[in-house]
Amino acid sequence: MRKLSVIAVVSVVLLVAGSLQAETKDDFIKAYLLIQEGDVADKNAKASQAVEKYLEALKILRAIKKADPNWNPNILAYRTKWCADHIV
Repeated sequence: MRKLSVIAVVSVVLLVAGSLQAETKDDFIKAYLLIQEGDVADKNAKASQAVEKYLEALKILRAIKKADPNWNPNILAYRTKWCADHIV
């Protein structure tokens, strides 16, 4: 009986961890799409719209880093810098 309880607890922990990683990945995809929209707006001389998209993406990227600092740190750093460079 105790062995079954341990297996149940481990299963729940693994499901929660997998769910959090999937959520982080989904958030990153949202940020990436916002960056793409910002790039399109920038190319079409819509600077204020581009800045709005970059700021929104930057907010998501910072939240990801805060929630999970070990989640693809190089990618987060690159995309964060990209947004920051395009806001200035």
